[in-house]
Amino acid sequence: MKNVGVNELSNHLNEYLGLVKNGEVIFITDNSEIVAEIRKVEGIETKDDVDKQTIEACLDKLSREKKLRRAKRSLSRIDSIIPKRKVSTAYDWKHIYQEVREDRH
Repeated sequence: MKNVGVNELSNHLNEYLGLVKNGEVIFITDNSEIVAEIRKVEGIETKDDVDKQTIEACLDKLSREKKLRRAKRSLSRIDSIIPKRKVSTAYDWKHIYQEVREDRH
């Protein structure tokens, strides 16, 4: 276990993350008071291991433990206000060029 100040951590973040990857636990201090802890995540080896089911299972567990409150609606309110637009990936460059040229006159 190591104690490190906020400024020291931000200045040498890569070094401390290397220690964490090797199993070291880092306590972050602010004005000599411990405010956070960084430790290696157990049970997740690679990004490929994390999928939607794993995330949902973790969220359900946290919800049962009363550490998380799940959203009741599936969509944001903004989704109903802003119409969905189709994004065209094809551009008519000749037409765009002509419009720009016309604007100059």
